[in-house]
Amino acid sequence: MEVLFDAARGKSLVLISEGKGILRALDIDAPEFFQQVARVREILLLLDAQNEAARQFQAIEQRYAQELKNNAESGAPLPAPNGAPSNLNRQQWVLARTPNFKRWFGECEISEQVAEQVSTFVDDALAYRNPNPVKLWVVPDWQVREIKKLIGIDVSGYSFELVENDIRHAIGAHGDTKKEMKRKPSNEAITEADLKALPYILKNPDRIRAGTEKGGRQSVIFEKRVNGVITAVEVIATAENKLLNKTMWKRLSAEGGDAQSETAPANTSESAATPSLYQNIVDFLAKSKASKIIDGNGDPQVVYHGTSGDFAEFTGLSETELAISHSARFNPCCIGY
Repeated sequence: MEVLFDAARGKSLVLISEGKGILRALDIDAPEFFQQVARVREILLLLDAQNEAARQFQAIEQRYAQELKNNAESGAPLPAPNGAPSNLNRQQWVLARTPNFKRWFGECEISEQVAEQVSTFVDDALAYRNPNPVKLWVVPDWQVREIKKLIGIDVSGYSFELVENDIRHAIGAHGDTKKEMKRKPSNEAITEADLKALPYILKNPDRIRAGTEKGGRQSVIFEKRVNGVITAVEVIATAENKLLNKTMWKRLSAEGGDAQSETAPANTSESAATPSLYQNIVDFLAKSKASKIIDGNGDPQVVYHGTSGDFAEFTGLSETELAISHSARFNPCCIGY
C-alpha cells in the first residue's frame, strides 16, 4: 500500500497493490484515512494477541494432556495448588496456568506460605542454623512423564525437597563472579535471592533435560529463562522417593538455542545488571497482591460482578488490552482476582 498526500486538497490518494500493479485507488480525506490506519493497526494487534493467547492455552493443554484426558473421561479432578481437587472447571483451570493470566494476576501455583518458607530456609541454611529439610510438593504427573522419558526413572509419588548442605554447596560452588566467568564468560554468579527462586523454577521450568552429577549419578536439570539469563537447578532422585536439589547455576542465554521463559518477568529490560529471578517474582507478586482473590485451595477465585446499574458492557480497557490478557475464546470476566 502506498499513500500520496495532496496538501492543496487535503486529500490522501491510497494506492493498494499486490506487486502486479494497482488494484484500487481510494481518494479519501486525510483525517479519515489516518483514523482508518489506526483502527487497522488496533485490529492487527488484537488478532496477534488473540493468536498468542490461543497458543499459550494450547501449550498448557499439551503439557497437562493426560490430566485433562483423565478429567474428561473419568471425571478425575484436576489438582489445585495445594493438591486438593480444584474448584475450577477445565477451561478456567487451563487459563489460570497461562503466562498471560499470570502477567495480569500473578503466580497462583506457588503459595505465599511456600515462598516464605523457602526464603526463611535459605536464610537459615546460609547462616548455619541447621534448618530442617523443606518438602515442597509431589512431582506433578507431567514432570513424572518427562523425567521417565529422559532418564528412565519413574518418580511417581516423589517429592521435591530442599536440603541445607546443598543450598550452601550451590552458592559456594557457583556464587563467585570471577570464578564463574573463568569457567565460561557467559556464566553469572548465583545469589541468595536466586536460591529463593527455587520453587518457581521447579514448578514451571521452560525446559527439563537429563544431566550427570559429578559423582556419575544421573540427574535432571530444570531450566528457566528470565531477562536473557538461564537459571538451572540440578536435582537427583533418591531411594527415599525424593528429588533433592544438588546445585544451581546461571548463564547468559545463547541466541536462538535456549528455552524461552513462559512466565514474563516483572522487569523485561536486558541489561548487564540483570535483576534476579527471585526479585522479579517478588516484585510481581507484590504488584498484584492487593487485588488477589484465591479460594481455600490456592486457585484463582471465580468472581461475578453485581450491580443495580443499567449497563451493557464494561469500560476502562481497550479491546487490545483485554486481548493481551485473554483469548477471544474466553469471556475476560469469567475468572479473575
